[in-house]
Amino acid sequence: MAIFNEILEGRFNRGLQKLFAIKGGPPVRQLGGEIMPVHPLRSGVENLWLEGWNRFVAFTDLTSGVGQIVGVRMRNPIGSNVMGVLEGLWSLNVTTASRHRFQLSYGAAQADLLGGTFAAFIVDSRAGIGLSSTISFSFAANATTLTTVLSRAAPVNTDVIWIDDAGKELTILPGESIQISQENPADGRTIVSALWRERLLTESERQ
Repeated sequence: MAIFNEILEGRFNRGLQKLFAIKGGPPVRQLGGEIMPVHPLRSGVENLWLEGWNRFVAFTDLTSGVGQIVGVRMRNPIGSNVMGVLEGLWSLNVTTASRHRFQLSYGAAQADLLGGTFAAFIVDSRAGIGLSSTISFSFAANATTLTTVLSRAAPVNTDVIWIDDAGKELTILPGESIQISQENPADGRTIVSALWRERLLTESERQ
């Protein structure tokens, strides 16, 4: 039987059951009336896994040749039913001072860059050491471009910090891609590092 203000989104209840080792039915079946609900549940990154999130890290170290532009792409395939949240993103020019571009693509099935893909490493071993990321992390020394939305100076051996705190986090939904690329040909050696989390989309979140 349905109850008033019944909560049909199950992942928060499952998280509470795991966190407090609660037996039986859902610990929170309904929202309070009027304006009572308080949404934040997370007490630290150690509880992300309890809420259905898996965290991954990856990096590339590439060198461009004459007339080439290094690029690194994070792509969430269309139909993946997975939400990604980019928690940290850094790029570094090792040999030549230049500029780096932050590029986006929404709503289209973008392919991986042709240089290949890098394996992402799971951060929380409770999810299983061999768990693979749904979001691909690909690279190319001569990368195709997406739409540039930001450009920043990239001094030698100084991190370009794109994302480094919760206020800058970006979602990567199915069919979306984020790319970091050099701005000038033959900029030399560039390193890109990323930290992100993933979980399944729920029914209320699907477009």
